[in-house]
Amino acid sequence: MAEQLADGVQYVSGYLTINANTAICLAVFGLTANARYGLSLQIMGIAAGMAAVWPNTKFPMITNVTPVMIMPGAANPLAAGLAPNHHLFAARGRGVSWDRPC
Repeated sequence: MAEQLADGVQYVSGYLTINANTAICLAVFGLTANARYGLSLQIMGIAAGMAAVWPNTKFPMITNVTPVMIMPGAANPLAAGLAPNHHLFAARGRGVSWDRPC
């Protein structure tokens, strides 16, 4: 019961935070900036939802494999999705930037 209450409080606070920020933006910056802010929130929400698809589909398989550490294929579910992230992180660490010429 306490976990459900905590989840409910978290969802309500997230909802109220976005709406309060939108109301503050409208009062301080005006209608045009508020429209841009709302569009940005929608775009970022879509991007976050799309980014969550891979982990949400792989986590059940990972949790099934993880307790059996004897299996040689325990790391295989992660390898395909994490390798591009490691390369991108390493490239950014070397100073490679896509927003300015090298």
